[in-house]
Amino acid sequence: MTMRTSTLVIARPDKNANVLTAKYTSPDSVLARDVPNVLAALFIPSRQRAMQTQAQNAVHVLRGQLDTTARHLRAAEAALQSFREREQFYEPSTQGASEAGYVVKLAAQRNTLDAERSALAKVMAGIHAEQAPPHPHSASSPYRRLLGFPPRHHVRRSRHDLQSAA
Repeated sequence: MTMRTSTLVIARPDKNANVLTAKYTSPDSVLARDVPNVLAALFIPSRQRAMQTQAQNAVHVLRGQLDTTARHLRAAEAALQSFREREQFYEPSTQGASEAGYVVKLAAQRNTLDAERSALAKVMAGIHAEQAPPHPHSASSPYRRLLGFPPRHHVRRSRHDLQSAA
């Protein structure tokens, strides 16, 4: 009488792969079929639970790192904003647009003053070209035309704006 024994071999053919092989030999053919199937039915759900737990742990760690990084970022942004306010530093694009608008405004004021100066020079040239009135208190004094030009406060304010821009 020969005694035949059963053997079970479980192996991982490739160490980098998530694949196992289960080989069972037995004189009983039904047992030889069912033992690897039962092992697989028990192992697969257990392996899935382990992988799910591992993934949940990784998500928990990553969320913690994300929260920490977000707190650090908020603190760094607040420090940067505080520095900008303290040093009166502005974004170059915003600062450039603001300065460009100021330059355009000054150029417009300068052009207005140049036009007024030119018109005043023409009036003064006309006054100098005319003869002086016979009487100093005459109503037809050529200097009366100067009254139609910009008020002195306008000229002073414009001159101040140009001087402060220089």
